[in-house]
Amino acid sequence: MIEIRNIIQTLIREELKKPRPYLDGKSKEQAKRKLYNIMKPLVTGIFTDTGWKHVHEIWNLFDVLDINITHTSNAYEQTMPPSWKRWTFTINWNDNNGKQQTLYGNLLAGGCGTVADPLGKYDLTLTIS
Repeated sequence: MIEIRNIIQTLIREELKKPRPYLDGKSKEQAKRKLYNIMKPLVTGIFTDTGWKHVHEIWNLFDVLDINITHTSNAYEQTMPPSWKRWTFTINWNDNNGKQQTLYGNLLAGGCGTVADPLGKYDLTLTIS
């Protein structure tokens, strides 16, 4: 968990030096690329924590960067025990033409723990369209 916190703190320090708001003035492709670049270190690896602490750190990073994110849903797989959890969200910003744009995001935690507790360990997959 300390390594993740160090990555987040480094990213925040670097990104806070840049003009705000974080995505304004970017085309849809530029915004997607920027989001993937900052999120890649945060969704790489196998995570073990309770209460989805790592996922909450990702949401906190969006807040720190003033990215307008709206959580639209979250759900566990409908089996017992569930082997994944999915969060969906939207991100709104004004593009390089001043037009409001929306990106749709999907964060999936895929279980790679034990048979009894598949989500005891998980990896993350982020898609943005």
